[in-house]
Amino acid sequence: MELVDFNLNAKENLAALYPNGAFLTSGHLAKANTMTIGWGNIGISWSKKVLMVMVTKSRYTHHLIDEYREFTVTFPYENMKKELLIVGTKSGRDFNKYDLANLSLGKGQAIETPHIDCKGMTYECRVIYHSDVIPENLDQEIYDKRYAQDQDYHTFYFGEIMASYLTEKGD
Repeated sequence: MELVDFNLNAKENLAALYPNGAFLTSGHLAKANTMTIGWGNIGISWSKKVLMVMVTKSRYTHHLIDEYREFTVTFPYENMKKELLIVGTKSGRDFNKYDLANLSLGKGQAIETPHIDCKGMTYECRVIYHSDVIPENLDQEIYDKRYAQDQDYHTFYFGEIMASYLTEKGD
């Protein structure tokens, strides 16, 4: 594991979010859950290094972020489409996603939340702000495309980046 500046590979990491995705993990080791994200931002807010993620309220991960107030995001630097599909389509309430996807967790360095153990870059984040989507404030095109049918709105979580590092599997 090599600690690195938060903006190392930021352009590549953000470009990989859509269409490939990244692993968002919340909870602590005994009660962790991972999902796939395809949207987010890396930047500076309130003079802090932040990673912003969006999680719909129906997700088990939403509950865990609210409970533990931290999360990790791992950008895989190897082909993990199958694994991303599994953790993105199965609920941690009902399945052990780690067994299904043959994934293992690595111990967090600055926070208690673990990360996906793979070759890639991980951000460890402590929630400093969250805000729910307000339907009336949304652009109509986004509302029509994303929310008109199911009304499952996102919460925006701003996580202060407490650590960022590159890993090889097993680090």
